[in-house]
Amino acid sequence: MLWAFRDDPSIVTFMARFVSKYLGSRHVFDGIEFYLPQLAHMIIHLEVEWDDAVLERFALVIAQQSMHFALQLNWILQGALEDYRPDNIVDGSPNENYSPLFYARCLTLKKNVERVVVYGKPRAAELQRLYEQGQITKQEMNILDLADRRFNALQITSHDAEELNEKVGALDGELLVQMPNVMSAHGDHDKHKKAGDDKFNEFQDRYCVLEKSVLTCYMIPGGCSSGGGVNPSPLKYDRASLKLDRAMSLEKATIGDPNSTTFEIEIATPLYPFALRCASEQDAKLWHRRLQEEARASALFSETEDEKIKQDMTQDQLERYEFFQKEREFVFNLTKVAEDLRMKERDER
Repeated sequence: MLWAFRDDPSIVTFMARFVSKYLGSRHVFDGIEFYLPQLAHMIIHLEVEWDDAVLERFALVIAQQSMHFALQLNWILQGALEDYRPDNIVDGSPNENYSPLFYARCLTLKKNVERVVVYGKPRAAELQRLYEQGQITKQEMNILDLADRRFNALQITSHDAEELNEKVGALDGELLVQMPNVMSAHGDHDKHKKAGDDKFNEFQDRYCVLEKSVLTCYMIPGGCSSGGGVNPSPLKYDRASLKLDRAMSLEKATIGDPNSTTFEIEIATPLYPFALRCASEQDAKLWHRRLQEEARASALFSETEDEKIKQDMTQDQLERYEFFQKEREFVFNLTKVAEDLRMKERDER
């Protein structure tokens, strides 16, 4: 029914709230879990002129109730990220199916799923205690628990909207870019090759736009740079009229410090290294700061912040966080083994 009336926001909102009211029923929950791939598909791909956070909030309400649901949704989103990311996960080459909109949606929802899993239902223990003391009935506890989860989902999606409104906008400018090399057939880079090494790739003039954890490089009209400056919003060029050269994801990227002499910034992603060369020290500092911000924005917790955030968690939050992380790592390692074996001959497996 959600799919049949996907263009009607009132029906979608009503159905989402109605179904979430009966999540405690095993029959209802099993039905939602069965249709999870379709629900995820709608959240990612639905393009209508209304608040698309309705379905996302619905998914986040369920994810707070069920870790199993959250993990399944996480794996679906991870698969969609690989489908729509700007570069192929296998060899780092440009991805023909790259979709900026779908990629950004998947990143945001994946981060929000992690957030609700870690921070869970803050009043769950309190409500359970009130029920055990006889101060509220089981029905009242369930109603308050659902209201709590709805509030959390609303807070998270509203926070995303506020961040979007307050964001300073895309950073763009004409830079010298040393494009990444595609991986070898074995999936490895040349051991002697690194970003900034002119022996392998020459720096090229490109019009660059940095937003939503992606650096997009376009061919410059006329084929020459006007000096590599940074442009404030609105963007200098109409991107629809430009030829795309390369889009590079900053997910889990490491951003090096700017070179004080050449104003170069080396970026290392899990797939490849590349480098930018700015026109001035001021430009280099600005691009460096924004690159770091976009790289951090692609995940809920960065590796450098991980330990600090763990210290601020309650014991319950820490246990949920570690369980969620270990489950994801287990499935990732399992699928990696399967993928590695798939590429080998039968007698070598």
